[in-house]
Amino acid sequence: MSKIIVLSASAHQNLVEIAQKRGHNIRVIDPDNLYLMLSDSNGHDRIYEKTDRIALKDVDAIIPRIGKNLNYGLAVVNHFVNNLGIYSTSSADGLRTASDKFWTSQKLSEARIKIPKTIFAKKPDHVDFLIDKVGGLPAVAKTLTGSQGAGVSIFETPLSANTTMQTFYKLDADVHLQQYLEAKGKDIRAIVIDDQVIVAMERTANKGDFRANLGAGGSGRKIDLTEAVKDMAIRAAQSVGLGSFAGVDLVRANDTTYCIEINGNPGTKVIDITGVNYNENLIDMVEKYTGKKGNESGSKANFLSKAGSYLSEKVFGNKSQTPPPPSKRNELAQRFDREFSHYASNQWYAKEYPQIKQAFLDFWGEELEKGEETFMNIESCFFEHNLIMFRMDLKKQGLKFFDKY
Repeated sequence: MSKIIVLSASAHQNLVEIAQKRGHNIRVIDPDNLYLMLSDSNGHDRIYEKTDRIALKDVDAIIPRIGKNLNYGLAVVNHFVNNLGIYSTSSADGLRTASDKFWTSQKLSEARIKIPKTIFAKKPDHVDFLIDKVGGLPAVAKTLTGSQGAGVSIFETPLSANTTMQTFYKLDADVHLQQYLEAKGKDIRAIVIDDQVIVAMERTANKGDFRANLGAGGSGRKIDLTEAVKDMAIRAAQSVGLGSFAGVDLVRANDTTYCIEINGNPGTKVIDITGVNYNENLIDMVEKYTGKKGNESGSKANFLSKAGSYLSEKVFGNKSQTPPPPSKRNELAQRFDREFSHYASNQWYAKEYPQIKQAFLDFWGEELEKGEETFMNIESCFFEHNLIMFRMDLKKQGLKFFDKY
């Protein structure tokens, strides 16, 4: 059984019911009602719900579903993950990037994912030049934040473009200008969870509106995606750091698929329309990464202990690997302690620290000699608490151990 906190100002009743039916202890907390405390003693940071402390033993995972007051909500996510070592279904950095339309576009372009031509401007006083760079009129203007179609408008004439851009300029507002894609009022919302497309929905705009968002009055239907488009959606979510959970918006135009936005807090209407309840997949992911199935006892300490013990005994499956010689082992042990001994005083790691250290020295000895990158990987193992990064490294070497827990 996992103890789960949903960070949201909304009830998320369906998610709560699913988790409870599967034997988990779950509750919803508005992040605005939490106090974050940083201690003057290492490893003693805390978090309070109003005046009641949330003890680490009372939470295994958080599911951020933050809609309002995003900056404070992200501080709460960071505190749970980085300061308290709690697993989260979404990263604060990923949520922050997805909340900004231009940051998202930058990340997508960096990852070589097809996007519309885009211009970002602080002082849009060369209107004709900017419009020309995104392919001319019509063009789409967006505010940097907003969801459900809010803050999105279309420039169809030079007059509307100049008038609106002058308003942006006078208000000292940033402008996110994009190429208009003729998609016949349709787009696609794909839900990505744990690096997989769970369900996809085609959305159609109301007559007279180019925005297909359901929140703007559009309609939807379930569709199947090709493997190529699924891969694009997954890579898009991963590009902003939300391969764990995101809504990816795609548009098909000119025989090409474009990614237009990523939503770190996707709505639930897709569940009603498609009949696919992705909340089940969210709970699957929590169980996978906390090592706790519903109605089963366990703890993070037990999970880490099993991981350390298994690695100490099994040596990457059936492959043998020569441990470093005693002299080098002592040198590596000393460096390991210099880098990571502060974790030994952390209440979650103290018991498992010797086992994890033993496993790394026995079977990562050769890797440890290769330089700083490996030590950064080890830091990530501790930092993510449930060895998420470690799991990824092991999978590259073909180890199936983590699939058992």
